[in-house]
Amino acid sequence: MVLGDFAELPGRKIVVAGEMLELGEKSEGEHLRVAEKILEERFDGVYLVQGQAFRIYERLREDPWYRERVFYYDQAKEFKERFGRLLEEEQTVLVKGSFGTQLWKLVEESQ
Repeated sequence: MVLGDFAELPGRKIVVAGEMLELGEKSEGEHLRVAEKILEERFDGVYLVQGQAFRIYERLREDPWYRERVFYYDQAKEFKERFGRLLEEEQTVLVKGSFGTQLWKLVEESQ
């Protein structure tokens, strides 16, 4: 999985994950599965965007390591300013999300 490979990179690592759309009745379970994968690693920050990504946020908030390192935004446009600041810091940022979350726009606008 992408998260395991990402975790092996040196330095500070930030995960930005958007809601996974088009999963239907599997949605909640798949989002919780992602939360468990994140819990297997120790990332320096996790930023979650939109809808069912809130399930990941809730699960990570239960873990002492992530309690102060996980953040949730209702929409990508609300996250835009913070995303820009993340890119200014010396760290590696992984961005993953369905096309509909529009996280790709943040990446495109930052180039």
